[in-house]
Amino acid sequence: MGQPAGLPQQMPLPGPPPPYNYPTQYQLKVLPTPVKSRVETQVTIKIQLTPPPPGITKLHLPTHTISKPKLQARPSRSPDMLELYVSLYCTSAMQQPHLKARALERAASHPHEFLADLDDEENLPQNGGEVRICAGCITRERKRTARKKNWKPDDEMIWVQHEDHRVIVFNTAEVKDWQIITDESGRPGQTSMLVEAPMRIAC
Repeated sequence: MGQPAGLPQQMPLPGPPPPYNYPTQYQLKVLPTPVKSRVETQVTIKIQLTPPPPGITKLHLPTHTISKPKLQARPSRSPDMLELYVSLYCTSAMQQPHLKARALERAASHPHEFLADLDDEENLPQNGGEVRICAGCITRERKRTARKKNWKPDDEMIWVQHEDHRVIVFNTAEVKDWQIITDESGRPGQTSMLVEAPMRIAC
């Protein structure tokens, strides 16, 4: 998963101090999912952010990952919205600390970029590079898309434009509202924000 963009850090203000100190650390995590699932099987993931950043109410999923044009919003950036960037990696590669560290560093440095050139050996999935959707699965996705009705030419053009990058597909609205949840301990102030999103891996 990409890192949330634009999270507030310590905010020095002139005059009297603010009523509370803004935290300097935020934790973004995906709650446990089934250990195994087949390709194309839809699962609902739960994304949790702790603590809730002040003023944040929405999460924007990447436009190219949204399954249907009617679910796409293509919104403008706004101060109450976090941007989510997603990548897919092989489990075997992420079990090697140096490959995992390199993948996290790249995601933090270049969250907006699509996959690097696979001609470079270090970008191969088994060497810690992102997983790219294969030609066979692209063909299957095209057939799946062709069965949908009422496609507009512009929608189809956008879909084809990103078919090489759509290895993760969200079957939900592009913009999601965060839900405030209380920590199981019930301690005051121990709250998080949660978003649920049905998704599948297309390859």
